[in-house]
Amino acid sequence: MKNINKMSKYIYNYPEQYAQDIVSSFNLTPPIDLNKICEKLDIKVNYEPLGSVEALLMVSSGKRNIIIDNCRNIYRPRERFTIAHEIGHYIIPWHENLQQCDEIVDFKSEDTIECEANDFASELLVPKSNLLEDIKRKKVTLSLIKSLAEKYDVSLVVMARRILEYTDNEAVVLIYYANGNKYIQMKSKTFNKKIKDGCITKSSAHKLLTSYNTSAEIKDVIDSSIWFQNDNICCKIVEESMFQNNLNRVFTLLRVADDDDILDLEWEF
Repeated sequence: MKNINKMSKYIYNYPEQYAQDIVSSFNLTPPIDLNKICEKLDIKVNYEPLGSVEALLMVSSGKRNIIIDNCRNIYRPRERFTIAHEIGHYIIPWHENLQQCDEIVDFKSEDTIECEANDFASELLVPKSNLLEDIKRKKVTLSLIKSLAEKYDVSLVVMARRILEYTDNEAVVLIYYANGNKYIQMKSKTFNKKIKDGCITKSSAHKLLTSYNTSAEIKDVIDSSIWFQNDNICCKIVEESMFQNNLNRVFTLLRVADDDDILDLEWEF
């Protein structure tokens, strides 16, 4: 592998810059056409059983192949991110030409190379310049995340991470499970509260996982002490939770409430 510490010899130093170059060079707009990119780069996408990994990048003897494990039930937005991730491995010059990747969209890897490929894929599929226009002067809501995820053809998790990377709102997105386990996907730069351990029994997320109406989405304005520990300055927060039936979990957005949120709640009563 090329030495990452010698990155100064490359055209760009960051994976996102290579993604921006692809978008600009190929004149792409969201939803990004990955087929066009693969065609331009002469990359073939194949589907084969891989067993222990989700995807492979193989570049050998002038042939460029991305192989996706066809034994997994990968829905379209995840498949698109996986392909974009593998394109990243190919484009980023200090990455090797043989990559084995797993749990790509979970953003759990501590491997620098895998994180860089995810950064590339995120910027490629949700270009910063387009996203900033779409979220300008807008409040972070579940509705916004869902509508932009559909527009860019990415998952809720990918879109939420991108929005929270650039928003001024104090917000966090997390995945909540029935046993009380929580996986924080992304916090905005201004969000510094610490979420409680265990089951949050008074939360909408918990209600969705313990009720029969699991197709529902719930929005509520609640005391911050319900979700956050050592909350000496208690405030109101907006919780928006949605059950993800295919994954048996809840997708939850928590945002510090403003005056309009509280007025909206009062009007509902």
